[in-house]
Amino acid sequence: MAYDPGSDMGMHNDNDVNYQPDFEPDLQLATRNVVGAIIYLNSSVKNKEDIVKYEYNSGEIVFPYANVTHVPKAGDVLIFPSNYLGTHEIKLCHNGSRYAYIGYFAQGSSHPERGIFIADEKLPIGTQGQIWVKTLREDYISYILDKYGYEDLEMASRDSRLHSILRPTIPRLSSSGTRENLPHKKGKNER
Repeated sequence: MAYDPGSDMGMHNDNDVNYQPDFEPDLQLATRNVVGAIIYLNSSVKNKEDIVKYEYNSGEIVFPYANVTHVPKAGDVLIFPSNYLGTHEIKLCHNGSRYAYIGYFAQGSSHPERGIFIADEKLPIGTQGQIWVKTLREDYISYILDKYGYEDLEMASRDSRLHSILRPTIPRLSSSGTRENLPHKKGKNER
C-alpha cells in the first residue's frame, strides 16, 4: 500500500465488503479475513523538516475501540483482528509517501462466483493477498494436546483444566444444522 501526500483512509475493518441495500458486491474475498498484518517499510516523522530520505509525516493508524494510535516506524509489524474489533483508520499523510505491506490470514470455504478460490493449488500463496489457514482448528488442537501431554482430543476433553480451552474446537452443529463430519460426543444434556 502506498499513501502519497494528501492520502488517508477512513474508518473501516478488513473483513467488510461494503454491502448496500439492494446491492450485493461481486467480490467477497474480504469476508474470509480473520487477522490482518501490516509491515511498515518506512517511518513516520513528527515534522516535515525531519524527513531525511524515505520518511513521511503523519499517516498514523488509529484503532478507536482499543484506544490506540500507532506512529509507524520502518520494520514495525502490526497484527490485529479483521472484524469490527480491529476497526481502524489511516490519518492524512502529509509530506513524503507512506509504504506498507498488508496481508491477511483467512479461513473459510471457496465461493468462486464471489471471487474466492481457496483450493486452487495453481495459485501461488499470497496471490489473493491472503494466507489461508486451512488447518487452524487442527493446528490448535495439536498444540494443546502436545502442550498438555495428551494423545487424543477425547482424553484431553475429559480434563477439567482443558474443557473450556477446547470447547470452541468442537462445534455443536454445522451451518446446515447437521453434525456431519463433526467429531462430537453427546453431553449429558443432549439427546
